[in-house]
Amino acid sequence: SSMGGVILWNIGEAYLPATVTKVPRDWMLQLVKKAVNSTEILSADEPVRTTDISNYALLQNYPNPFNPTTKINYQLPFESRVKLTVYNIVGQELVTLVNEIQNPGIKSVIWNGTNNRGQLVASGTYFYRIEMNSLTEPRQNFAQVKQMTILK
Repeated sequence: SSMGGVILWNIGEAYLPATVTKVPRDWMLQLVKKAVNSTEILSADEPVRTTDISNYALLQNYPNPFNPTTKINYQLPFESRVKLTVYNIVGQELVTLVNEIQNPGIKSVIWNGTNNRGQLVASGTYFYRIEMNSLTEPRQNFAQVKQMTILK
């Protein structure tokens, strides 16, 4: 959502300007608290792909929960610098899945449940965060966090 020209992204009650690059620890703890207290049942169906790519979007990973791999789909309407990172529940960065300039379109990346050293991570809840910054359209930026679960 947008307020007063500041792009915001949220999960639950935790709001943060999209321009922030380091996730503050207290914000991540709010995120974790909501995730732990959540009774929301996530759909087992693969997210519907849209043909309208006029907006940035980050879709829920599929399958979720998953073992051993999951697919994350996202879309970008403009040529953009894209960074997609996985965090554990205490906010430590585990692995960067995408960190490059990409052309517009619908994209997907597979996460195999390993960290940046190639080690398998434990069962549990993880968060993936995307940042997309347009190279062609001024002030067209997007950031969002979603939650996923590994079950072994």
